[in-house]
Amino acid sequence: MSTTIETLKAIVSIPSYVDGPHNEKQLADYIFNLLSQNKNLKIVKQIVEGERYNIIATDQDPQIILF
Repeated sequence: MSTTIETLKAIVSIPSYVDGPHNEKQLADYIFNLLSQNKNLKIVKQIVEGERYNIIATDQDPQIILF
């Protein structure tokens, strides 16, 4: 099975809604760790509140896409 499909399955399986004990932190941690494997990226956590954060990932090229 392709790594892309396995990664997508993992991302979809992680609860990412905000409700009581759930929030998107577990998903953000997964994506942060996944992106950290690419040594060409500079990855920064931008704290939103508490343990919740945005991920900013850049490389040497001019920024074109922002999710």
